[in-house]
Amino acid sequence: MNLTVNGVVLNQKRSSLIIKELIREAVAEHPQDVEEYLKDYTVEEVGSSIILRPPSVEGIQISLFKSS
Repeated sequence: MNLTVNGVVLNQKRSSLIIKELIREAVAEHPQDVEEYLKDYTVEEVGSSIILRPPSVEGIQISLFKSS
């Protein structure tokens, strides 16, 4: 499953890492719940990273390295 976050489609590897982490953090039970949880997140590409920023300080910020 490729996650779509605020109109940005993430590849399968990144999607899988995010899904596993958010299920582990108990904010979601299923992959479909992860997309719903991330619907208000902002996606930023900064240098060699992709950052998913939560809409509030209570959310979980996620940073991933882009492959070269």
